[in-house]
Amino acid sequence: MYDLTAVRRRYFKVKLSNGRVIDLEPPKLKTLNRLVHVAKGGQEPEELDETFELFSRLLSKNKQHYRICAAQVEEWFDWDEMIGILTEFFGWLNQEKRDPN
Repeated sequence: MYDLTAVRRRYFKVKLSNGRVIDLEPPKLKTLNRLVHVAKGGQEPEELDETFELFSRLLSKNKQHYRICAAQVEEWFDWDEMIGILTEFFGWLNQEKRDPN
C-alpha cells in the first residue's frame, strides 16, 4: 500500500518585499494546469486577472498559512517580480520532480 501521509513535503522559500518569508508548497494539479494554460495564452485583461488569481493561490499555499489575495498581488508585485518568482518556482518544481528522494 502506498501511504500518502508518508510523502516527504518539500517547500520553496520566498522572501516578500515586506520581509516576511513564506515556504511555498507544490500547487494542486488543478492550479498547476490552469497556470500552464494561462502561460500559453496571450496577455488579455481577463487572462491577467486569472494570472493574478492563480499567483495568489500559489503564494497562499504555504506552510505559514499566510494568505495573499489577487488584489494584493496586483498592488504588491510588479511584472518582473511575479515572473521572477514563477520562473524560479517552476525551475524548483522541475528539479524536485527529478529527485527520487
